[in-house]
Amino acid sequence: MNFDSVMKRAAIGATVDLALRKIVEDPRRSMKHAVDLFSYMTEDLFGESIMSKIRREAENPRSCFYRMITSMVRNVDHFILKTVGTNMCYNRIAIPSDPERVAVENRPKGSLPFSPDRLSEKVTSAKEAGIYFFVLCGCRPLRFRERILDICRKNRDCVFYIAADGNDINEALAGEVAKAGNIILSVRINTRIEPEKMVAECSRFFQILKKQKCLFGYIAEIGSTTAKSCCSDGFINCMAKYGCLFGWYYAVEQGDQPGACRLAVNRLIKYSLTSRSKPLLLLGSETDRMILNRFVSGGRCYLIFSDKKIKRHCRTPQARWC
Repeated sequence: MNFDSVMKRAAIGATVDLALRKIVEDPRRSMKHAVDLFSYMTEDLFGESIMSKIRREAENPRSCFYRMITSMVRNVDHFILKTVGTNMCYNRIAIPSDPERVAVENRPKGSLPFSPDRLSEKVTSAKEAGIYFFVLCGCRPLRFRERILDICRKNRDCVFYIAADGNDINEALAGEVAKAGNIILSVRINTRIEPEKMVAECSRFFQILKKQKCLFGYIAEIGSTTAKSCCSDGFINCMAKYGCLFGWYYAVEQGDQPGACRLAVNRLIKYSLTSRSKPLLLLGSETDRMILNRFVSGGRCYLIFSDKKIKRHCRTPQARWC
């Protein structure tokens, strides 16, 4: 990293650190400043209408966005938030050189198999092209836990968004994630078991992550009457109570009641925008596609799927430069 890049990262780090500290003291004013920084970093991705809406939400103490941010600052380790915030912002201004840009453009498109042996190589080549944000999802990427965590530790200037199954969550993993400081976990909820058991499992997993002050949310695949319980007010209360900051919802066509499930998800998303909302940012598949498209157009994300089973959750190629 050249001197100019070091200075840019240092300046961003200081700004993010100050914003986080000020949110505790003066949330409304500080969140406005944070949104202004976000707008500056993403001016080529989001239109003014979207940014105006984000600003309104950031200044409304009863909005879901406002409560989510204040909850995040209270419950997540400051070191993690500073690291993730700095790396994500720097990710938007890191400009690849002409040779690096050509290398990315000439890279073959389409499916690339997930290979834990080559993950370090992929991260290195992506960073050379100015990319510092990596999404690892699919069927249990954390079955390669030690290798992935080692790569996260060795690349602290990057952010790793990792999908995790409930069975992957334990005290040891939570401690490693918190120590790394640059990991966002998204826990996949098992929506094919009884609602009471599902909530009990989630509560246990999320208490572990909250105890270590990790940054995390969940993924819920809605495709049956039982899975629709993930859209209940009680479930959302439980998730917010145990430190979840975001939730992704997918209504699948193959479910028992696809139409009813999709309607339940849409109602939940709409409800989350009201003043009664909990400190949990809820996102559906439509918003997911919009965000993915932003990263594709922005050229700032590397998306890796561990195998074909991911097609149940996200309809994109197995691995791709975005």
